[in-house]
Amino acid sequence: MLGIHSPKFDNEKDVTNVGDAILKYDISHPVANDPLGKLWTSLSVQCWPTLVILGPNSQILFTLIGENGIQEWLQLYTKTALNYFKLKNMIITENKFKIAIKLLRNQLKSELLEFPGKISASSDQQLLAISDTKHHNIIIAKINGFIKYIIGGNKSGFRDGSFTEALFNNPQGIVWKNNDILYVADTQNHSIRMIDMNNKTVITLTGSGKQCYDKIGGNIGTDQGLNSPWDLCFDSNNRLFIAMAGSHQIWVLSLEDNTQILNKFYPKGYCFCFAGDGVEQNRNNIYPLKASFAQPSGLAFDSICNCLYVADSESSSVRCVDISTGSVYALVGGHKNPFNLFAFGDLDGKGIDCRLQHCLGIAFDSNTQSLFVADSYNHKVFKFYYLLNILTHSKSNLKILLHLKL
Repeated sequence: MLGIHSPKFDNEKDVTNVGDAILKYDISHPVANDPLGKLWTSLSVQCWPTLVILGPNSQILFTLIGENGIQEWLQLYTKTALNYFKLKNMIITENKFKIAIKLLRNQLKSELLEFPGKISASSDQQLLAISDTKHHNIIIAKINGFIKYIIGGNKSGFRDGSFTEALFNNPQGIVWKNNDILYVADTQNHSIRMIDMNNKTVITLTGSGKQCYDKIGGNIGTDQGLNSPWDLCFDSNNRLFIAMAGSHQIWVLSLEDNTQILNKFYPKGYCFCFAGDGVEQNRNNIYPLKASFAQPSGLAFDSICNCLYVADSESSSVRCVDISTGSVYALVGGHKNPFNLFAFGDLDGKGIDCRLQHCLGIAFDSNTQSLFVADSYNHKVFKFYYLLNILTHSKSNLKILLHLKL
């Protein structure tokens, strides 16, 4: 198998950044960088991901688009093609040619912390929780950097149990509940896990460990499948909101019986879609299930306005969700055309005049009413100066706070 990297963002064209991504996701097959999209154009590719199967003479046999439900077709087509070309004596089954391969990851020294995804502070500000995505574990450290626990092994897996027994797979979002409980978006296990600091255990709250393409939800506990949860946050009423990057939606998980969500009451463990229709777009709407997101990857709660701020990575924008109604509003970045997911760049300004590039992290400071945005592919941290209530449709300024090389 050969991977072809045809980038969307400017940051993704740099071969060094491509190498970092290969290391981050433990990719072991060869990857060719196609920064100008020449192969993309010549093969008439329309979207990511696209799978092209070639025959013995490099002829295109068939093309599969997307990731939903292609496994069955891939197996059928591959089996049929192999049988056909074997009958034609066009396939060499004996491995006569061996190519020496040196994996970059085997040549580098492994660090304690590699490709950290998210970070969260305990209520008393004494402990930090860090999701170490490369090592598939959660690091609990004191505020001075002293490490207390490393939860999970250095390999991917899906297992509950003690701190040494539990396994994660590319964990991302993490949030504390007081000082004793943490919730983790276990992204590649497509689940929400809970870490109990007192009992030193990890349990799965929802998600089955396998990717699920359900865009509605409505089941309880592990009976409800998820699709690449990327970040988490609590609101004032102890409801856990989930940035579901895989289905381009915002979901919510009830942590207590009789939890009220949008004027209805739900039992403990009930998990369902709160906002977003599951279509990858940048569409705002007062009706939550008619709005659209594009790989939402960061969440922050504003108790002043009772709203969620969303780092919507593929639209390179920051969005706002009114928790009381579910209405979705534009904040900064993006484009007026909901289909345009290529309105990215590096420009401070107001509203859609601002340009971001694949923002992933977001945090709200209630003391100064300021919003901080990790503009990942511009290698910067932006500060949004909160001037007026955004729910009155006022515009606000966005200015560069820091320039950080990530």
